[in-house]
Amino acid sequence: MMLTAFYLLGFFHGFAEPVPSPVPRPASPVLIYIAPMSHLDIGFTAPPSQVAEKMRRTIAQAIAFADADPNFVWTVETFWQLERWLETNPPEPQRQRLLQLLRSGRFELGAAYANPHSNAMSAFLLDWLFRLPRQWAGEHQ
Repeated sequence: MMLTAFYLLGFFHGFAEPVPSPVPRPASPVLIYIAPMSHLDIGFTAPPSQVAEKMRRTIAQAIAFADADPNFVWTVETFWQLERWLETNPPEPQRQRLLQLLRSGRFELGAAYANPHSNAMSAFLLDWLFRLPRQWAGEHQ
């Protein structure tokens, strides 16, 4: 009985109208680059100063990659990473470019200041985890 049902479903499925894809397919193959990176663990993979320096370079490189490739997208995982980059006092055009990339959706910014350790989160700490990022986002739309 079950085998017959599967056979009939397969048979009738062949007569169904094809469902158009909601996403247009590209005319030519698309090349996707994946840049693997573990999530931010301040002080676990290296001293915080070394992690901060790596994050500064990473954001600067991501902006350069976005300028070179209009399909490049990036996620800045935490506000802490962005704050480290902002501490370098990047030139105003570069700051504006980052804001443009964020506003256009090509760059994303995680809502938390840093990655929380859930076993240490109280309501007070949870509020502070999102306070600075929320304030910065409000100031920069």
